[in-house]
Amino acid sequence: MPDGTDPVAELAPQTYQCHLDNRDLTDQVREELAEQVPVAFRKRGLRPFEVIVTCPGTTAPHDVSVSGQVRYSR
Repeated sequence: MPDGTDPVAELAPQTYQCHLDNRDLTDQVREELAEQVPVAFRKRGLRPFEVIVTCPGTTAPHDVSVSGQVRYSR
């Protein structure tokens, strides 16, 4: 995050992996959630989400759709 704080307080599940490459996509998921949801629209409690992130892949990058729940810290 630009100011060094992570607005994503909690993810459920806690980690996300690409099912093709077994690469950890958790950081990309957190970044996408922080960018997509403006502070004014962040509600308290766990909320469902679905985002598409790019896995670097073993041979080529590819998009991965992930879903879960998020709680924002602010």
